Amino acid sequence: MWRSRTEPRGDAHKVLEEFLVAKSNNSDVVLDDGRDKARFHLNRSFHDAYALRMIWKEFYDEEEYYRDYNAYLTALEATK
Repeated sequence: MWRSRTEPRGDAHKVLEEFLVAKSNNSDVVLDDGRDKARFHLNRSFHDAYALRMIWKEFYDEEEYYRDYNAYLTALEATK
């Protein structure tokens, strides 16, 4: 499914639980349990969020992701 660059990326894990930490830049994450939503601004390594299983997560830092595989490969090669 095609997404615009302004749409958040979202997912939920069936079993996996996640500890979310921003290592070096600002990121926002919205955690949604189907009833309530909470937005967390992760901008320091000591600001974190924990997502239990079956929690929908939406990330709002598109600059952090490669959405094109060839662009990813090019960037990966540049790091070698």
